[in-house]
Amino acid sequence: MEARVLDEDGETHLLHVRCKNCANAMLALVLVTKAGVSSVGLVTDLSYEDVVQFRSSAKVSVDDVLSIHGILEQGKLEKIIGN
Repeated sequence: MEARVLDEDGETHLLHVRCKNCANAMLALVLVTKAGVSSVGLVTDLSYEDVVQFRSSAKVSVDDVLSIHGILEQGKLEKIIGN
């Protein structure tokens, strides 16, 4: 098992955890307080490097979503991606 810290903010830690045997991974948000430790995990196929890259990229706006919806609705996706 390999765990790498992505971010820390006070008592909150965001970790990328990967199994060395099967290569499955998860993102874990861990909160450490005097009362104890709690966590929430999300299974992912993202590598540590992928998560770092996506964290620093621009956020998806409502306009972005509406634009893609329009493209899909008009059946123009194939023309855009070149298929």
